[in-house]
Amino acid sequence: MTHPNYETLLNYTENKLGPVEKTEVDKHLSLPCPVCKNKVAQLHTIFNMTAKDKTVAPPANVLSRAIAIHRKQKNTLPHPILRALATLQFDSRLQLSAMASRGAARTHQMLYTAQHVDIDLKITPEHGEHSLVGQVLADEKTDDLSTAFVTLQNKTGGMLQGVETDSFGQFAFRQVPSGIYDLVFDLGAQEVSINSLELSND
Repeated sequence: MTHPNYETLLNYTENKLGPVEKTEVDKHLSLPCPVCKNKVAQLHTIFNMTAKDKTVAPPANVLSRAIAIHRKQKNTLPHPILRALATLQFDSRLQLSAMASRGAARTHQMLYTAQHVDIDLKITPEHGEHSLVGQVLADEKTDDLSTAFVTLQNKTGGMLQGVETDSFGQFAFRQVPSGIYDLVFDLGAQEVSINSLELSND
């Protein structure tokens, strides 16, 4: 049995078929074909509902103005960026170590965590300034982490240095003066921030 296609049934419901095609559809619908009968019944229901709809289409100039306003608002709205605050999980200065107590360990190591990422930091004093080396690591829930853009900012939000991580998530800032900084990681869909990172020669 060959069923009429949807376009044919639509034209049949709207009485737009020629006599020959209409006769063929009538003959098919007189057969026990619940699928096509159901489609025709649904089309009749839709047309009856639309016939009762008294909604008036807006004038063309009103419609074009509404579209223009919508496009303008869409372009001016800022892209929503979520910023997560990383939390400190490990700080080598807080660990009781015989070597650290004797001053043998100069590198300060920290581990921060945020949603779906861990951030490993190593701060080393160098000639009165500091070397800040780190790595962004994806957690177990994230199979892959694309490169991130890392910025070193002062407390007013001004960017002092910026660098992109390599394919291993590694980054480095050299010759950073002592001070208190914010480290911000742009991961695309979200930002992760390490606030009030203190670099000192103590």
